[in-house]
Amino acid sequence: MLDNATMITTILKIEDALNEMDLETLSTFYVDDFTYVVNGTVIATTKADFISSLSALRSAGFTGQHVVSISARANVVTGHAYNTYTDGHTLEGGQIALFNDDGKVVAVTAMTSGPTVMRPVGD
Repeated sequence: MLDNATMITTILKIEDALNEMDLETLSTFYVDDFTYVVNGTVIATTKADFISSLSALRSAGFTGQHVVSISARANVVTGHAYNTYTDGHTLEGGQIALFNDDGKVVAVTAMTSGPTVMRPVGD
């Protein structure tokens, strides 16, 4: 089982890479068969598809993600964050991230206060 502080540090590093849109660094945090679900919609079932789907964020004017609170226990991290956009709106959300014992993120389920701009690859 991972140390809780290590998981929290990893999530904060992911946030930094996301805010920089450093896709190469972002990809190092996930397993190849990573699954990402937002508001009940499966966005990606592979790391490659997830990284590819992030382009929709920038196209929609995404400027950053900001963690409000985070907690970790038993290879699971829960958090509350908000995303900011160039038009001034924010999107609040919560997520649950599952880590494997190697410190990689296996899956994330997120729920947001509005519709996500991310779409499943192929849509």
